[in-house]
Amino acid sequence: MARKSLAEGLQGLRRQRLSAVAEAGQLLQDQNHKVRQCMLRALSTAGPSAASPCTEAMVLCLEDQEPDVRGEAVRSLCQLSAEDGVDGLNPERIAKVVAPLISQQSQRVIDHAAEGLAALGDVAAPLVLPYLIHGEKSERQAAVQVLRRLREAGLSHVAGLLAHQDADVRRAALRVFQGSDSSGQEVMRFIPGIAEDIGQLLQDPEPKVRGVAALALCRLGSKASKPFAEQLIFMLQNPSADGAELRDVLAALASLGSSGDWAAEAVAGCLWLEHWSVRRAAAETYGQIVGPRRFDPFTEMNDDELDDAMAAPVDREAAALQLSKLLKDHVVEVAESAAKALANLGLEGAREAVQIARCLDDDYGLSQAALDALVKLLSHECFATKEAAAAGVAMYFNQGGQAPKTARGLLVEALLREARCEERNVREECIRALGGLAHQEQRSKWQQRILKEVTQTALDDVQMSVKRCAIEVLGKLNLPPEAADQRESVLNMLAKSSPSRQLRRYASQALEISRPRTRITTTSMRETRVGAPMKELSKLVGSLRTTLDQAEASERLLDELASADSSRAWHLERLLWQTWYFHENPVAMTLLSEGSNLMDEGDLELAKQCFLHAATLEPSWAEAWNRLATVDYLLGNYNYSLKEIDKTLELQPRHFGALSGKGLVYLKLERFQNAIEAFQDAQEVVPTSESLKHNIEYTEALQKEAAMMMHF
Repeated sequence: MARKSLAEGLQGLRRQRLSAVAEAGQLLQDQNHKVRQCMLRALSTAGPSAASPCTEAMVLCLEDQEPDVRGEAVRSLCQLSAEDGVDGLNPERIAKVVAPLISQQSQRVIDHAAEGLAALGDVAAPLVLPYLIHGEKSERQAAVQVLRRLREAGLSHVAGLLAHQDADVRRAALRVFQGSDSSGQEVMRFIPGIAEDIGQLLQDPEPKVRGVAALALCRLGSKASKPFAEQLIFMLQNPSADGAELRDVLAALASLGSSGDWAAEAVAGCLWLEHWSVRRAAAETYGQIVGPRRFDPFTEMNDDELDDAMAAPVDREAAALQLSKLLKDHVVEVAESAAKALANLGLEGAREAVQIARCLDDDYGLSQAALDALVKLLSHECFATKEAAAAGVAMYFNQGGQAPKTARGLLVEALLREARCEERNVREECIRALGGLAHQEQRSKWQQRILKEVTQTALDDVQMSVKRCAIEVLGKLNLPPEAADQRESVLNMLAKSSPSRQLRRYASQALEISRPRTRITTTSMRETRVGAPMKELSKLVGSLRTTLDQAEASERLLDELASADSSRAWHLERLLWQTWYFHENPVAMTLLSEGSNLMDEGDLELAKQCFLHAATLEPSWAEAWNRLATVDYLLGNYNYSLKEIDKTLELQPRHFGALSGKGLVYLKLERFQNAIEAFQDAQEVVPTSESLKHNIEYTEALQKEAAMMMHF
């Protein structure tokens, strides 16, 4: 312990205080590998002069049994050698002893060796090259990693291998060019004619070489790849091309951005191919190459080249329509890519905003991609794009769209921000969209913020059309009583004192529309007396219409349960489960029902997906989390189950099913005291439960048995 503390202390000191660190060099042979590792770091910090006496001991650490020590030895030796070529630490020698380590089994050691050799510079290239030519797959990958970082030296050594007879070697050489730390222009300056050499490999007999050749060629830039446009398009249209080759070519074209729009038609043809992974890649690429025109400020262009660049050969409206159709693809990952691509199209993509918004109700990944796309379009620099995106969101919610709660919150934030836009049409559409969202955010902080923004717009906006829109939205909002009073006073003021006769008329109409909604009570729950007949309570549960109804009914029934006898408790438990299963979102309820059926049939993985989707769609629904916790318990995922139970209890602290389930999970984990406490918590909610009483007694017996076993 003392030696470890010493080594850790040394590695934390500054260089000027480590001039005599070599005196502690014997720690490199310590039996504790942590001590050896810390000492290597200390020597690395000390610098070449101070570490030089320990060179041989550091080299011996390259053969250490511990991968972490070998990796640290590589890093330290290479760093010291690259810093200053002191005798024993010159780069040539260190490169020779480190290069063989890229054939190690440990990936950590390989990574350290690759990083260290790259730091040594030109001397490492000839030592690494044999591993690229003759090595196994992992050795080739490590060699590629080193040569990429060596920039000109690495590229010069690799260029001659593009014509190698072994396809794996040609492919590895191309990977070096594809991922080189040098820019495309630097590569072409280092090696004149390299674009032509790589371009020839587009016709290589091996598909895996052709695909990487496309990636390496496009990495050089649009000028280098444009002469090979016909060949790249042919590769996309080749019926015999496999999925991997097509994905590589599509990724290569995507890297060109709008400079690759000459391939738009060929890329569009890939949107409907059988391979779903190709469709996904095609959607991503299509969005990149038909998106906004982008120019490299460092690329010089003459007038003709600039005219060609400014031309728009792609019908972006047709492109948006094709991508919009792809939102309905049966593979979610493809639809996600289509949503992301539409976000890149600006105005044309925003015109499909209602189709994008409909994906908010779908799978979590697609819902997130759709949300990101809508927020990006709402934040676009073009006013017309903002307007079209807001109009699409408004249409979606006015048609009854639900969307997950988190998505609604982020959309409210984006719309509130754009509702202050200087362009009146943008403000108007944002207010209309906020009105649609307000119906989904009853009694929430978002509804309060929406009401505040709409009210302020109705009072203060300088444009008549925007004020009219805000007044109409105010009249249609379904508000709780206290907010309805505020809305009524604002509309009354506008109806009486607005300087515009038209606005006074609009305010009066909005007031008439709002009045029947002012003091709606959802159910007669608060009038239900304690100890009411079961028939009356059953009718109460059958009248649930909103999530607020559900919450109030749940609390009412739990209060009844606390004082009920055993015969009445059974009926109350049944009503509580019926109440907890209810949600105002029919999509979420369907998911919970389907998941429960699948769980009963034993298809636990599919059931979990349904419950996870429901919990994602409505994260404040306690029963979705409880069902998810149940299926994870059955799958043996006890830690996940505990987290989901905690989420359930956060939303509904008296959920006796979750409390009892928590006890069962702790029982599986043999945490008997925790299990007893969880069962007792559940018993406080359902005092008459015989099963909970049995569980407590059974767990106490197990706890005593375990204690006796430990004693013996």
